[in-house]
Amino acid sequence: MEITVSENQDQVHLELAGSLDDQGAGELRQSLDLLEQSAGKQVVLDFAKVSYVGSSGLGVLLQLYKRLSLQGTALKIVNLPTFLRSLFQVVKLDELFGISPAQ
Repeated sequence: MEITVSENQDQVHLELAGSLDDQGAGELRQSLDLLEQSAGKQVVLDFAKVSYVGSSGLGVLLQLYKRLSLQGTALKIVNLPTFLRSLFQVVKLDELFGISPAQ
């Protein structure tokens, strides 16, 4: 999985590309350490180039949500492909995460 991180005054933007499977989840988990320094900023995950999300990926997203909530930081998901939006709806993550069509 490729993860591109950009940051401005009020937002950290992570562009994800590839599969959020066991390996991709581990890579995303490592990138989360960067977010420790970004308390108070909105975190945006761009899923436009994500081709697959497995259970490990969902677990990392839940960990991220919990970690950010404790910091008072908002999490937003953008550009979620239709097939992944269906998955998020089935497991009710669409109710937990802020999901937008685009940013």
